[in-house]
Amino acid sequence: MANGFRLCTLSALAWAAAGGSTTALAGPGAFAEDFACDAEYCHNNFVQVAVNRAAGRKTHAGQTPTSAPSGPSIYVYEVPSRMVYKGVEVMFRNDTCLETAPIGSQEEVECLFGATVELGESGSDRTHLRFHDVEQWSLGRIFLRSLQRHPRRVSKPEDADLFFIPQFNYLVHTPQDKCPPAELLMQQLPFLNQETAPRHIWLTQTTAWTNCTCMEFNSAASSDASEATAVLAKTTKLALEDRESAPQSAESLNPLDKLIKMAYHGESPPVAENLHSIPYASMLSGLDAETVAAWQEFTAEVQRPFLASALWGVHGITHTFAVRMELMSQCSRSANCSFTDLDAFSSSLGFRDTFSDETMREKSRSTFCLEPIGDTTSRKGLVDSIMAGCIPVLFSPLQAKLWPWHVGRWEDVAIVLEEVPSDVMAVLAKVPDEEIARLRSNLPAVARRLSFSPPGQPRAEDALEITLHGVLATVK
Repeated sequence: MANGFRLCTLSALAWAAAGGSTTALAGPGAFAEDFACDAEYCHNNFVQVAVNRAAGRKTHAGQTPTSAPSGPSIYVYEVPSRMVYKGVEVMFRNDTCLETAPIGSQEEVECLFGATVELGESGSDRTHLRFHDVEQWSLGRIFLRSLQRHPRRVSKPEDADLFFIPQFNYLVHTPQDKCPPAELLMQQLPFLNQETAPRHIWLTQTTAWTNCTCMEFNSAASSDASEATAVLAKTTKLALEDRESAPQSAESLNPLDKLIKMAYHGESPPVAENLHSIPYASMLSGLDAETVAAWQEFTAEVQRPFLASALWGVHGITHTFAVRMELMSQCSRSANCSFTDLDAFSSSLGFRDTFSDETMREKSRSTFCLEPIGDTTSRKGLVDSIMAGCIPVLFSPLQAKLWPWHVGRWEDVAIVLEEVPSDVMAVLAKVPDEEIARLRSNLPAVARRLSFSPPGQPRAEDALEITLHGVLATVK
């Protein structure tokens, strides 16, 4: 058994005899089963597992019994979040809230998806429309907990179609001295080798630009690479941007994208091999199907007094800043466009990181949502717009290459422009009603594909299932 883990022995009969007391568990009973897990994780899960055993249900630690959509089986490595290696503390991930939040608790929900927001509509009986104020760098926590509790999680590596490596960074700018070296990673992943490497998946919660990831995530199978580095190079990686959607070389970039590359002071766009682009978690993530349906009914029927809305912080670098300023100016000159400066709005609220209530309120009042790029190609506003039933307007061809597994053709849900027109409002006013209806009719299905289900309750074609099927298709 790996260091730092313990064997938890559960007895449903002993637990029941103790009246549900977690302190009165006896030894193994008729329904007991031993399994290895992280000590804290074990502590938070043993009651549910004991109940499952008593009912004769075969589940993994912390996993909620449920009927699961068909798909690949997943083996999740049990790796500590941090350890001391050669006298230096290295961090496999920063998931403090997951380590302390009891399974199934409101604390766990908020750790994964943020606080629940209720958006009442004046003059309507819809006073309890709910969504989550999800934080934009949350993918690592969501993937880890969702796969830990997934009904298709397996305990034997020989039964696995895919393997999940729970190593991810929370910080946008990752300190390399805190990253686990390739050799240490390999020690923690005993079933990773040249043959199984493509079926091993891990992710970065950000864009995969080189200053946002550990060097090992960007391992390349060069002739001088170590054996560990060469194996890691063959693994499958996930990030908000990949090598198709992010700029790659100065020779192939238009002036806008050249300046994006300069934004990170010489740092490179994604270089990881076998890298795939996956979306930000949406505000509907972590909600039950009924709540999602109620929200989508609202977005289909709500009156939209504005032709367009624009919500962003007035920042960026050189050309991208100029693009945002130009679009802000165009929007502000039109009575048919609503502009919100998110930087100023955040300042007025004490520099809150998220303000989904304001975002969804404004976007749900508009037919089109302007979505210029900022520091890099991806932005969470693209996902927010789709959730609000607002047709995104893209201003760079690179944006149309984001998240192909989940979105498909952006031309089916968005207006795709290659540059900023002199009068964007005039361009949008000329979009035929039939085209608006076509684009909006496609938004609800894509919204569901961009949303993560509550842990342990996967739904067919949710964001996690789409990702797992996409990975399996590439490795096959």
